[in-house]
Amino acid sequence: MEQGLLDNYVLPNEKFDVPLVIQDRRIAGNGSLIYNPEEDDFDGWLGDVQVANGKAQPKFHVEPRKYRFRLLNGANARWYTFRLTSGDFLQVGNDSWLLPEAVRRQTVRLAPAERADVIIDFAGLAGSEVFIENILRQDDGRGPDELDDVVEGAGTRIVKFIVDQPLGPEPEATVEAGNPLRDHTRIDVSEIKKTRRFVFEREDGRWAINERFFDPNRDDARPIQGRAERWILENDGGGWAHPIHIHLEAHQIQSINGRPPAFHDSFKKDTVELGPDDEAEIFIKFRTFRGRYVFHCHNLEHEDMAMMAVFNVI
Repeated sequence: MEQGLLDNYVLPNEKFDVPLVIQDRRIAGNGSLIYNPEEDDFDGWLGDVQVANGKAQPKFHVEPRKYRFRLLNGANARWYTFRLTSGDFLQVGNDSWLLPEAVRRQTVRLAPAERADVIIDFAGLAGSEVFIENILRQDDGRGPDELDDVVEGAGTRIVKFIVDQPLGPEPEATVEAGNPLRDHTRIDVSEIKKTRRFVFEREDGRWAINERFFDPNRDDARPIQGRAERWILENDGGGWAHPIHIHLEAHQIQSINGRPPAFHDSFKKDTVELGPDDEAEIFIKFRTFRGRYVFHCHNLEHEDMAMMAVFNVI
């Protein structure tokens, strides 16, 4: 992850900087993984056991200090809304990029493929147990009925932190909410040279983009290197939720259903959440490499059943 202005603050060293991959899995009685996407007509495979870094019900012994966690939703089809039982997250990054400033979050929602770089402060919690829990309701591989449909009361506990380690001599992290982290340059509307629309829809029992199934030999868009474009990403409904992941370049979300995105989604992203009937407007500039890349729905069963397209930077 880029550093930039974040160098002005003391960050956790490697011991306190932890990747955390969250997934749901189905596990057979002999301990093997179960995977049968045809069972749900390739809607999206859901598990009934939540794992973090491949372990069910993991526990993590921590010191009473700040830790940095790089959260990744690595599930096939499950969306998560994470809540911390001890208070708020301090978010410093989104997907692969730093935010312009650190922002306090009561909850963090991640679609499959989305990431959030957060700091959790265990100071003052010695002798306590703290949980990351999921509070988003989802019973169908198609996605949550509503992206903000959360449970009341306790959620599903995923990771347990036990604050029982003595405070070591390493420097304490100093980044706080509102601290500037990374300069952000917006793509101006005057830079836009072309507008494209991509509709994500169901066709003949499979998933399509603009009524076409994935063909690795076909260019579905040919943007020009160095130029900026406006892409309109539309979910054609049907109760499906589609996290749209674009390779090669970051994009900047301009609006979701005509409204500005939340602050933490207003900067560099590589995945945009499309709930049922949602429409997103994004700006994207092809600054670097030429050649053929893909974009696709990151519900893996949708991706594998043809909801993918190729863009060729020329």
